[in-house]
Amino acid sequence: MITMRETRPSTTFHPLPEIDRNRCNGCGICVSLCPTQAVALRDGYAVIVDANACNFCPICESYCLQGAIGRPFTIAFYHTTAR
Repeated sequence: MITMRETRPSTTFHPLPEIDRNRCNGCGICVSLCPTQAVALRDGYAVIVDANACNFCPICESYCLQGAIGRPFTIAFYHTTAR
C-alpha cells in the first residue's frame, strides 16, 4: 500500500487514516465530508493535511467508494470499576 501523508512532525504517536494512492481516484468526497478539514486533494489525490485536526471519526473511510482510506487502528473504550 502506498500512502501519502502531509503532516507536521510530531514526537508523539498519532495514528492517521492511510490513503492508498493506487485506489484513490481524487473524487473529493472525503474532503467535502471531513468535519475537521483534515483531508485535502493534492496532485489529484486525497491526503491528510492536518494531523492535529483529524479526530479519527469513520466518515472518510465509510464514504470512500474506492476503499482507498483505511484506519489502521481500533478505538476501544473500557470501563474500570473502583475498588
